[in-house]
Amino acid sequence: MRDPKLSVMPDGRLMVIMGGNMCEGRKIKSQWTYVAFSEDGEHFSELQPVVLDSQITGNREWIWHVTWHKGTGYGVIYGSDFVTVKTTDGIHYDLLGRLEQPYRGSEATVDFLSDGTMLLIARRKNPHEAVGGWAVSKPPYTDYEWKDMNIVLGGPDMMVLNDSTCILG
Repeated sequence: MRDPKLSVMPDGRLMVIMGGNMCEGRKIKSQWTYVAFSEDGEHFSELQPVVLDSQITGNREWIWHVTWHKGTGYGVIYGSDFVTVKTTDGIHYDLLGRLEQPYRGSEATVDFLSDGTMLLIARRKNPHEAVGGWAVSKPPYTDYEWKDMNIVLGGPDMMVLNDSTCILG
């Protein structure tokens, strides 16, 4: 299990989402996403694998982070392509969109402006380095406008402070 991320669900429960690797020796054979929930922040449910939309295929599908907005959780799959997903229960994830851009999918997170515009920050893997990318999407979050950041990112995260300021790390 690796890289846990916390979020607060609409019902107030704490959700932790993380990747789980199945290895043979030092080689990763499959990678999947697991979740657990807590009502008090101290005691968590058993880990359980997420259930992905049948249109999402592969054995290395990992949701890097989930951000909740107006009752729905949004995330990006860390896998061969950039695929956005949504959930209402933290367990079942529906395909939202496939992001057309020239690099392999990697670590990514989203946040929202007050008008519902989705901001997406990502580490994208090209053959030489993990370059940063920035995308913007309006509801229903199926079309994305990409911009290169010309910097290397690792494990990106962000927090929107207001409609003109956001902190990236």
